[in-house]
Amino acid sequence: MSKLLTIALLFFFLSCNTTHDKKENSIWIGGEIVNPNGNNVRLYKGEKLIDSIPLDEHNFFIYKNDTLPEGLYTFTHKEFQVFYLKPGDSLMLRVNTLEFDESLTYTGKGAKRNNLLMELFLINEEENKLMPAYYTLSPKDFDKKLDSLKNIRKHIYSLYNQNLEFDSKFDKIVRAGINYDYFSKKERYTAVNRYKNIKYPDKFYSYRDSIDLKNNELQWYFSYYRLLNRFFDNLAWENNTNKQQRLHQANYNHVSQKIKLIDSLVQNNDLRNSMIFNSTKRYLESCTSDEDRSKIVNLFFKTNNNKRHNKLMLDLAKQYKKLKVGNVIPNLLLSTTDTTFIDLHSIIKKPTAIYFWSANAENHYREIHNRVKSYSKKFPQYDFIAINIDTNFNLWKNVVSNRTYNPLTEYQFKNLDEARKKLVISSLNKAFIVSEKGVIKQNNANLFTPRFEIMLKKQ
Repeated sequence: MSKLLTIALLFFFLSCNTTHDKKENSIWIGGEIVNPNGNNVRLYKGEKLIDSIPLDEHNFFIYKNDTLPEGLYTFTHKEFQVFYLKPGDSLMLRVNTLEFDESLTYTGKGAKRNNLLMELFLINEEENKLMPAYYTLSPKDFDKKLDSLKNIRKHIYSLYNQNLEFDSKFDKIVRAGINYDYFSKKERYTAVNRYKNIKYPDKFYSYRDSIDLKNNELQWYFSYYRLLNRFFDNLAWENNTNKQQRLHQANYNHVSQKIKLIDSLVQNNDLRNSMIFNSTKRYLESCTSDEDRSKIVNLFFKTNNNKRHNKLMLDLAKQYKKLKVGNVIPNLLLSTTDTTFIDLHSIIKKPTAIYFWSANAENHYREIHNRVKSYSKKFPQYDFIAINIDTNFNLWKNVVSNRTYNPLTEYQFKNLDEARKKLVISSLNKAFIVSEKGVIKQNNANLFTPRFEIMLKKQ
């Protein structure tokens, strides 16, 4: 049945291109979500929601729009991916949520552009596995490696564009994305080797002169955004007067300097607001000082003029205030593996570390459970409670069973949206340490840092 529907949907798309009454500017998008994590697909242009498209009973969706301009868009279904649309496209996609990026493929008119974008994205993911070794090289040898990798991408691009099918607008975006991925790696090289005595060649940073800080079309493209984020991190460090101070995302001086630089240098208002919002939000996720949290939020409101961002930050600041050290952790309802419900406060019997995991991040959940196993032996005075942040009950239960995790310490949120908001969960690495009465002792712990063990010893 599923294959027949796929064929029928694809046939419908292709036939749309030949019907005489089809509007030239119409864009058709459709496809299949395998192992869906919800009942809709959302389409965005930047931060603006274009539409929420429902899945049918067979997990298919179809959507038509006559007014969308050419350019980059984002579709989301729990995870997200950027793709490119232009009037006249009839694009079909298929994705399996268990391997979202790796399984995503396109067919129909417009497919070649988007399959190229996906291939370049996946190549970058593979390249990132090589980078830790490359970051140990000298600047000259590192540049040679990057040039070699860049040539591979250029070759792939030329194969896709053998008949010169891509128009100039898309061509500029792809070529900029290729360049920005490598500029980004050079910025990362600088950050990794920040405290080493390295002499950089005169032209090592010459590419910085070509970074466009006001590009409207690229502002939501991950290659461009990632480069700017790393560039401003390094720029903030270069403007720091105390070079011996170890600066990072959780350091107030560093992040405040970064936000001020973004505010003064980025000329695109939407891009500036987005970068300030995300830099502030990322800092709040790791900040352990209520005073510094308050200062960074005040700086945010001075530099960001996006009304939606301001409202989100107000809500976020209120939630963090409720989660400050000394307050009682919110009493949320949890599901057990035997399909009963229990509230969080009732399972806290002694000092407890609460951590989170998702069945969609296998490496993470295996590693974090291994860490907890080690911590449990070392700190028997603590309980360790695992809370799954998925909505698929059976998938979660199967992982707990197959991995032989202790069902007495494994739970799933009854209402995930409420839990995300009240506990401000935006990262799987976030953890809480609470007393036997549920009083918060640490509100932004991370089991993967050496400081976590120090935190356990202090409580």
